[in-house]
Amino acid sequence: MADYIIGDDTTYETRNNGYVARDFERTPYGSIEGVPGGEVPSIPMEEWPDRIADLERNKATLKDLWLDSPIGILNQGDFPFCHGFAACEAILIQRVKEGLPYVELSPSSIAAPVTNYKKAGAWIGRDLKQIVNVGAAPATLIPMLTYQKKDFPAGWELEAAKYKVSEFAELRPRDFQQQGSALLQGIAVSVGQNFWSHAVLQLCVRDLNKSKPATDHNRYGIEFVNSWGSNWGDGGFAIQTGSKKYADEAYVASQVVVK
Repeated sequence: MADYIIGDDTTYETRNNGYVARDFERTPYGSIEGVPGGEVPSIPMEEWPDRIADLERNKATLKDLWLDSPIGILNQGDFPFCHGFAACEAILIQRVKEGLPYVELSPSSIAAPVTNYKKAGAWIGRDLKQIVNVGAAPATLIPMLTYQKKDFPAGWELEAAKYKVSEFAELRPRDFQQQGSALLQGIAVSVGQNFWSHAVLQLCVRDLNKSKPATDHNRYGIEFVNSWGSNWGDGGFAIQTGSKKYADEAYVASQVVVK
């Protein structure tokens, strides 16, 4: 388990991350074309401790799956493309779940078109719409880190279409019941968080304080994978607790395109 904690009483690193808070007045929940609102089946919190224990005992969490895969820890460097990385990582782990061949995908192939080929931030919903409509290109075709249109060869969309996600949905903002229920069912959650202007991919619910009731949100933390390289946190992973675990924007991928 990761021992790098981001909580209400801990310090944490901030950077020029690039996540732009979604304006829900202009784009309400469930209004993104191609990314419908949708609720995952809710798991009663009374069941959470046993489910967490079973997943950890059987090494069946999404973190276990990630560590057993070739994905590794991505690194956005000084690019403000965390929004594209959090979306791209969701595709990568979903492909692993579905037993598809590993293909290194370029987060910049998602983020750069979204920002009009500028080194700029965005909110994740725009990246997911790009993935649904266009897809993500392999890193062998478009570099992992680029914002320049010259790095996008003619016809790149044809290759990116092989790596679309056909089904994305957004969870209700700051709904910990939905976040936790998705993770306990093996569904990764791409989240944008206003408190540190950053987007990450959540992987697991952790049972941190067993003295608290199973229905107490403060009993749990959420472990995520970051896009700041393996030297950050605990090998690229960390746990959020308290109010820091809530997602201001949250999305799940349920099916990737197979061609």
